[in-house]
Amino acid sequence: MPEPTGRDVQGANMVAASPETPNAGTLHVVATPIGNLADISARALQVLAGVDAICAEDTRHTRQLLSHHRIERPLVALHEHNEAVQAEALVERLRKGESLALVSDAGTPLISDPGFRLVRAAREAGLRVSPVPGPSAVIAALSVAGLPSDRFCFEGFLPAKPAARASASRDWPPSPARWCSMKAPIASRPAWPTWSPCSAKRAAPRSRAS
Repeated sequence: MPEPTGRDVQGANMVAASPETPNAGTLHVVATPIGNLADISARALQVLAGVDAICAEDTRHTRQLLSHHRIERPLVALHEHNEAVQAEALVERLRKGESLALVSDAGTPLISDPGFRLVRAAREAGLRVSPVPGPSAVIAALSVAGLPSDRFCFEGFLPAKPAARASASRDWPPSPARWCSMKAPIASRPAWPTWSPCSAKRAAPRSRAS
């Protein structure tokens, strides 16, 4: 069975190509495993194997995932320090008909990870942007928290310094929804006591997705 090409990869296109770019490629936003390399969909693997290049937060990390699944594709570094510059060049590649995948180190791109500038630039250019759903750390944590999760608010990563962290949690407005935030596992335990009393009442238990 021949390997699919970038133009064969299909997905739920969220933005239709404009009349000026009818032969443009697609930007696939691909969720990748949080910890267990087996936690990736068949469709995600098909997309990664078929695109012309993969935009990765850390190419070394992504290369390990690709090697595990025997996928060889060109990698382009795309992280918070170069995304503003890289976005323009990558949009031009999409305009010329290349299909690209966007991945983060773990989970769903853009959710407290790089990729926003590239996705926005692609949408503004009238290019196709297609999500490939999969793992998300915040959803995985909520699913095992044992708390009502029909409503929740996500605050991303907490500030590193205790005082700023406590101040940020005090600024959360009153709400019956659960408030969720992220912290690197190695630093989670000392961070917990710095939350303000009012925010702690609405906080979900610590969870680690793996």
